[in-house]
Amino acid sequence: MDYIEKLCNYITIFVKDNSSLSSKDIEIVQYGIHIILINVIKFIALLIAAIALEVEGYFIIAFISFSAIRCFANGVHASNTYICTLVNFLLFFGIVYFALMFPLSRTEALVIYVSAFLLLIKYSPADTAERPLTSAAHRKILKKQALMVAAIYLIPIFILNSRGVASLILYALFAQSLLITPLAYKIFRKEYRNYEKVRF
Repeated sequence: MDYIEKLCNYITIFVKDNSSLSSKDIEIVQYGIHIILINVIKFIALLIAAIALEVEGYFIIAFISFSAIRCFANGVHASNTYICTLVNFLLFFGIVYFALMFPLSRTEALVIYVSAFLLLIKYSPADTAERPLTSAAHRKILKKQALMVAAIYLIPIFILNSRGVASLILYALFAQSLLITPLAYKIFRKEYRNYEKVRF
């Protein structure tokens, strides 16, 4: 997506010309801008598809549920923007499909919730080569935050009368918990525990 690179470079040059940031800080800013632009464009594309399929409400619930836990648990990323976009389409519309076609009973919800929670305890946070989590203290904080968000999910999952909405949240939570496992990294051919490979 060359237009993303061009827009990212334009914004980065503007920030560089109008700030006193070091070259290292500028690189961090550029990386952040690039990630934000890609995610905004992907979200718009996904939302348009969801509106076309008349499932925008379900999509938004799935997106928020997934993103809220991913902020702290992190997880594997695709190797490029195109694959990432494809994976996102399959992921979010897969979550919506399963929630609508296979709503979970409270017993099934409990089994999936406990499974996801245990995966978060064991594997979160899972870093990437681009952003290795080198600080043990920071990893510990992220794990606690991920578990807190997952704990908050208990409220809507088991209180909501709508099993469809509760299932959306649960499938999103479970999907994210799978993306932090060594198996997910192996499938995407990515290195796992990148913080162990950093040399200072």
